[in-house]
Amino acid sequence: MKDDKIYEMLNDAEIDLNEYEVEELSSEEKERYKTRIRMEVKRMNMETRNKKNKNIRKIAAGMAAACAVAVGVAGFSNSALADSIYSNTIGKLIGATQGDKDEKELSDIYSTIGKESTELVSDNQCVLETDRSGVKISVSDVYCDGYLLYYTTTLSTDNAELNESDWIMGPQSDKVMENVSINETLIQSAIGQPFEKAEDGSYVKMEQIDLSTLTDENDNPIDISDLKDFTVTWSIDTLEGYLSDAWDENGEYQTTTKVSGDWQLSFPVHVDTSKNETIAVNKEDNGVAVNQVIKTGAVLIVDMQLPDITGAPYNDPYNDPDIFITDEAGNAMWWLGDRFTPNEDGSQSERIMLLYNGESTIHISVTNKNGAGESIAELDVDLK
Repeated sequence: MKDDKIYEMLNDAEIDLNEYEVEELSSEEKERYKTRIRMEVKRMNMETRNKKNKNIRKIAAGMAAACAVAVGVAGFSNSALADSIYSNTIGKLIGATQGDKDEKELSDIYSTIGKESTELVSDNQCVLETDRSGVKISVSDVYCDGYLLYYTTTLSTDNAELNESDWIMGPQSDKVMENVSINETLIQSAIGQPFEKAEDGSYVKMEQIDLSTLTDENDNPIDISDLKDFTVTWSIDTLEGYLSDAWDENGEYQTTTKVSGDWQLSFPVHVDTSKNETIAVNKEDNGVAVNQVIKTGAVLIVDMQLPDITGAPYNDPYNDPDIFITDEAGNAMWWLGDRFTPNEDGSQSERIMLLYNGESTIHISVTNKNGAGESIAELDVDLK
C-alpha cells in the first residue's frame, strides 16, 4: 500500500488512549522507535507486496497453477543444482529460500535476475571485496536495464557470535544504515535488505534500486537516464546479527552481537538496454487505461492510468484500488516495484514493475479494495 494511504488509515483508526500510560521519551528513544516502525513496515511490505498476486491465485489459478508452482519449486530445491546453473552467490540465494513462505516468488526472482546478470571481474578501478574486523564482504553479480539495478553481496565471518545470526544488517538506527552512492553522489539512504544465512554458513543478499526514482540525501531528484555506465560505491560501519524467532523484553528482534568496522565496496555498472522494447498499448476500460508496456531482459514495466474512485459506485475513501496481473495461464506475476503519482483531478498514474519471463500476454484486473471488491476494469495486453 502507498505510504500516504497507510497514514490516512492510521489517522482513521480508533484508539482509546486512556488505556495507555503517558511516558516522555528521550530524543534517542524517539529515534529508535521511529526506526523500529520503519523496519517493521518495511518487513510487512516485503511480506505482503504480492498480496494482490496471492489473492488472484484463489480466483484464477486453480490446480494448474498449483502444479506449476510445485514444479517450479522442485526445480530449485537443491542449492547444488542452483550453483551449477548460476554463479555461486545466486545459487546460495536460491538455496536460502527453502522453507520460506515466499520460496516460489524469491527463487523465481533470483533465478531470472541471475540469468540476466553479469559476474563482476576485478580490476584496478574497483573494490569488489573488503575485509574488516573479521568480516569479509564482497559483491559479485550485477543486473541493470536502465530501470532497475540489482547487485548481489556475500558476507562471511569467523566471529562465532555473529555466525549464530539468522540475518545480519546495520542496527536499527538512521546513523548506521548502508550508504550507497552513484558516481560519488550519495543517494537517499535506505534500510536495505538483510544478509540471509546460506547453507554453507555465509550470508547473502540481492539488493534492488529503482533508478527512475533516485534522490540524493537532500531529496533532490537524480537523473541518470542518459548514462551507459556508472560506478556504485557501498559502505557500512556497523553490522549487527539478529535472530528471526526470538525477541527481547521490549519486543525487538533479539540480537547476537554487534561488530564495528569500515566496509567499503565499489563496482562498475553497465546499463544493458539491448533487450529493451517499448510497446504502445493504449487500451482502456471504465476509466482504467494501459498506456504502454516496456520489456527488458528480466523486467516488465506497465504504465497505467487509474480513475478517481472516491465517488459512486465504488466510494473508496482512500482511492486505492487493487490491481491483479496474471500471465496467459492465469498465474500471478511477481511484483518488483510500484511507483504511484497522484494527479490533481484525483486520478492516478501508476508504473508497475513485474518479473518478466517471456510471457506473451498479461491480464490486468482492477477492483475496489475498500468496498465489496467490485470489478472496475478487465484488460488483456498483448506483449508480442
